[in-house]
Formats: sequence, C-alpha cells, structure tokens
Amino acid sequence: MIVCMPTALQAQQHEAHVHGIATLSMAFEDTTLEMAFESPAANLLGFEHRAKDTEDRQRVEAIASTLRAPDKLFTFAGTKCVTTDVALNTEDLIADEHKHKREHEHEHHHDHGHSDGGKHGNEHREIKAEYRLSCENTAAIQSVSTSMFQRYPGIEKINLMWVSDTGQGAATLSPSSDTASLN
Repeated sequence: MIVCMPTALQAQQHEAHVHGIATLSMAFEDTTLEMAFESPAANLLGFEHRAKDTEDRQRVEAIASTLRAPDKLFTFAGTKCVTTDVALNTEDLIADEHKHKREHEHEHHHDHGHSDGGKHGNEHREIKAEYRLSCENTAAIQSVSTSMFQRYPGIEKINLMWVSDTGQGAATLSPSSDTASLN
C-alpha cells in the first residue's frame, strides 16, 4: 500500500479541475520516492465520460498500461530508481454496462428536468496514478524529466511539488521545459 503524501502536498494537489493542467507531487525519504500524478481525464484521453464503446475502452486501457510504467514517463538524474508499487484509478473510466443502464433509467424516471440530475451532465473525471520507487539514494536526485508532453499533447502544464528531508520546492513543467532541477 502506498503511504499518503504529506499534508502540504495534498492541499496543493487538489486545485480546481482545469483542462491542460496536471499535478505531480513527489516525496523523498531515504531510498524511497513516492509520487502522485493527477490530471483531468480529458488531458490524456480526449474525453471525460466513462468509456462507452470498444474504442474508448481501448484508449483507457492503453493509458493505464503507460501509467503503470513510470520509468517510461519520468527520468531522474543522479541516481537509479526502480518502481516497487503502482496504484491507478482508471477502473472508474470504464462503464459497467448494467450499472450504467440502471443509472440512466433511474435518472430518466426521477430527474424531472432538474439540471443537477446525476453524473452525466457535468462529468469531471480525474486520472490519478500513485507510485512508490526504490532508489539507490534519493538525496542524489538532481532533476526530474518527463515524456508526458510528447505522449499526451492535451497536457499543457504540470505543476510539480516536492518535499524531502532537506527541503521542499515547486516548479512548472511544460512542453518547452520538461525538466526541473530539484536542488
């Protein structure tokens, strides 16, 4: 089980749902690096509704497969890190056909024209990935780079926050500046 991110990072991480913007939080301790990546689903998938057809489901599964391999998404200069745990929330993006039909029928019979009738009208789904990595020496990590912008053009900016035994910091990553110094 992945340990929760420090409270200061959690507070910063829960910003408003803004398309184009994602967050990456990192906490370093001894040889353990914990990361939490969060993004509106539209940034990665191009949609936020639950996957309703085969094409949507395949897209969600492809995103999940990529997110399960953080070594392909993030590079750390200064030390070697190996992924030991990954947690994703992508199951919420794949519609359960029977449940979806029941929810739709329930809303149809009980909505009576109310604009706040259920989840279908205003869906703002997030994709969250949490990682635990074992590193030779987290204190030696000089910078982090990401390939997220090349893989997912819907991401325009990643707000990066980190904490370690020696301090904390923040940076903004973008397609033209996809590396942040952690010193």
